[in-house]
Amino acid sequence: SIIQPEAEVATRGPRYQSQRKGIDIPPTYSTFGTHGTSVVVGNVGGYSGTDVPCAHAAKKPTGSFGKLVGQTVAPDSYLKMSGNRGVLPGNDTNFERQTVTEKRAAVPKKEDKPVMGLKSDKNFVVANAVENTLAVPKKQLPPHHPRGVDRATFGKVPSYIETRKDELASNKRNINSAIAAEAKAAEMFHELQASELKELRNGLQSRWDALNREFQTMGFQVETRSKKRRQEQLEAELRSVEAAIDKVKRSHVYVFEDQKL
Repeated sequence: SIIQPEAEVATRGPRYQSQRKGIDIPPTYSTFGTHGTSVVVGNVGGYSGTDVPCAHAAKKPTGSFGKLVGQTVAPDSYLKMSGNRGVLPGNDTNFERQTVTEKRAAVPKKEDKPVMGLKSDKNFVVANAVENTLAVPKKQLPPHHPRGVDRATFGKVPSYIETRKDELASNKRNINSAIAAEAKAAEMFHELQASELKELRNGLQSRWDALNREFQTMGFQVETRSKKRRQEQLEAELRSVEAAIDKVKRSHVYVFEDQKL
């Protein structure tokens, strides 16, 4: 509908006030006021009267939020500077420094007149020399500690360095001898030329053909012992020639000159 109903205003009822008197006892399960007693919490039973059935009084005058301040603190009696400073015990006399030697005479003032006519036969140069000679030194010298420069081996090369030098020199000689041996061995090898390599291949192939032809003409049955020995000899020569042919098939072939030894 277009017309809105009027809102009802709730009226406030009377204030609730408990009929029980719980002012003189702590709240139920309260921990206030239990310090110094065997009671962990107070008013566990929830009693509202003054006759709480408990062996210990759970309520104390300073067991809730501390002592009451009241009018015991005066605003104008605060702690002021040097207001509570007293005399330390045992400090009744003035401090006097204990001097080891006697004090020298004070420097004369400008108003003082010097005493005239005084003479002395004292030789101050000799007296000062004797006094300084017989005087006890004020500062003692520190005890002597051994220094590194006082050693007998100071400035000399340690023995382990000499040993290390000998080891390095021996290793260097061994390396140089090995390099020289490798260089000498390299000089005894020379590479075959292309023409020499071709001639060697052709000769090996011709040798293999001749041996193979002779081996094939012998047949499968060998009757005598000499023919059998010849057959075995041909097989060994064929294997050696095939191995040599495999070696010379490479692009670079080196030959060892044992005649230079």
